[in-house]
Amino acid sequence: MSENPPISINDYVENLVAGRKTIMGIYDAVDRAQNIRQYNNGRFCYKVVLNGIGQKVFLGNELRELDRLSLCTNMYTVFNEVGLQGGVMTVRQAVLLLLIKRNALVQLFQSYYKAIFMRNTIRKMCYTFKNPYAEAINVTKECLQLSGPQILALFDSCNLPRFNALLIWGRLPNPN
Repeated sequence: MSENPPISINDYVENLVAGRKTIMGIYDAVDRAQNIRQYNNGRFCYKVVLNGIGQKVFLGNELRELDRLSLCTNMYTVFNEVGLQGGVMTVRQAVLLLLIKRNALVQLFQSYYKAIFMRNTIRKMCYTFKNPYAEAINVTKECLQLSGPQILALFDSCNLPRFNALLIWGRLPNPN
């Protein structure tokens, strides 16, 4: 993974924020698959589209299995699988990596709503984002500290569809 040049922590966080709808959509689909297994004979499917990686339709049981797997799989195991496949990441592996570090990414996305609340109650806020994949990828810094107004500006400026899923794991898109 270190063959790519270092990515600026600001660009890295902006990319995560730009992918908020996609990433949270995956998390919501996993939660829904967990809840729906008792109804409709457990039938549920969700289409995941990750720019730079591909797309795949997951059945509810596949999402539940990935969620269970994320609790006992190390991200290095997944990175090793990717390396054995010639460096080509599959959608399944990408979703598994997102689920492995789910809490850290959800906290980043929730900081936006906390910043709105703090602004409305005239309080100050500070949030430190610690990159959950920092040990495995080449980012200029491990942490980024943001104030409430900086968080609001970051989320407001990242509503453009420029999300690159490969950048989450420190990989630049193929020039092809």
